[in-house]
Amino acid sequence: MIKTNSILIKLIIFLETGILAACSPGLVDRETGIKSFEECAAAGYPIMETYPEQCRTPDGRVFVRELQADGSRGTILGNVLLGPTCPVVQNPPDPNCTDKPFQTDLVLTTADQSRDLQEFSSDIYGKFRLELPPGEYAIRSAAAANLFPYCASSEPIRVGANRTTEVTVYCDTGIR
Repeated sequence: MIKTNSILIKLIIFLETGILAACSPGLVDRETGIKSFEECAAAGYPIMETYPEQCRTPDGRVFVRELQADGSRGTILGNVLLGPTCPVVQNPPDPNCTDKPFQTDLVLTTADQSRDLQEFSSDIYGKFRLELPPGEYAIRSAAAANLFPYCASSEPIRVGANRTTEVTVYCDTGIR
């Protein structure tokens, strides 16, 4: 009888501990010692699509990816060109058919283009300027559909601290 009661009490305590842990993931999570965005991400918790990125633990704590502590930024100086502008490319090239400066709405994305970071426009001369934290980025048309003209940077854009990166974004007219 005493042995049965002892086993029953241990079983009840075991079940209560499991239920408490399942209903209060924050108690378990706080014991893991997560103290930064990097630790949160490494633990596999979801990364929110914000800028800067944020990671949320099951107990509701939010860790924000730290940007450069010194506040350093870099600059992208861009030029947007629209082309081709003539249906047939000739040899030698017709000077009237060169790519033309283009005013349009664009979006700055992560280098893999999985997240939009900032919308902006080029001016009537096809020029734009962005000041950003150091990192790798891409630029594409603000309209994500396959509409012409479709604009995109040809490779990841690397922005360094206190540096200027010059970029040409080409917009395809669809003329062939």
